[in-house]
Amino acid sequence: MNWSKAKTMLIVLFLAANLFLLINIINSAHKSDAIMPEIMTSTVDILKNNGITIDKSMIPQKNISVPYAEAENAVSDYLEFSEKLLGKNITKYAEDTYKSNVGEIKFSGDYFSYKAADSNEKSTDITQKDAITISSQFLKNCGIDLSSAKSSVQQGSGNYIVTFSSRINSMPFFTSSVTVTVQGNKVVSMDGCWFNKTSKNVTSITLKSVTGVLIDFISLPGRTQGQVEISDLTLGYYIPETNKYHKSLVLIPAWQISLTDGTSYCIDSRNPE
Repeated sequence: MNWSKAKTMLIVLFLAANLFLLINIINSAHKSDAIMPEIMTSTVDILKNNGITIDKSMIPQKNISVPYAEAENAVSDYLEFSEKLLGKNITKYAEDTYKSNVGEIKFSGDYFSYKAADSNEKSTDITQKDAITISSQFLKNCGIDLSSAKSSVQQGSGNYIVTFSSRINSMPFFTSSVTVTVQGNKVVSMDGCWFNKTSKNVTSITLKSVTGVLIDFISLPGRTQGQVEISDLTLGYYIPETNKYHKSLVLIPAWQISLTDGTSYCIDSRNPE
């Protein structure tokens, strides 16, 4: 028997076996984040049995991690923020309302609402681009960072309504947006809630399976009851309890579930493990 040839064959078989095992390990690692098709099918069926319909193609096929994020309220202090808008000569009314000859601002937790004093501002021929420029500069003067924001514009009756929506780590920040009304060359009203990102992307947060989030939606308090249809599923960040003031905080990753009736719900998607 040719032992040299047999030894060579054994070595080749040994290497092939190790290669096969290595491929399996690599494939298992890649598949560890994948959601099994039968789990997705079961999730759709469970939702349907509870009066909720969703197109299965809308559900991501992999579990996801998102960057850790911290943010600071653009309203560091009610009085300080009011002075940026109304000047130093202001008067405090009620608990969280400030006025001057410039206008009035009210606060409620993280939310603010500003209205300029009547000035008989006449409508002028400005473009949507002008409205964005005017409102952007106004917000920047208030300490609001719009560097990653998205804007949308609606034309009203003699004015433009510009909405800025915050984005952090290229994802929507659902509870951070501001709507500005521009009439003529002036901002006549503004309301919303805004947080500026402060943290760098140093770590990631592992999220609960999106199928688990969808199952959580079934028992979500206050959601629309009866037969409903999910129209959109979007991953981002949100803040719970915006009726309370937060100077700074860690943002919570959430799936926003939107229904065809126009309602939407943010569900905490942190993995409890």
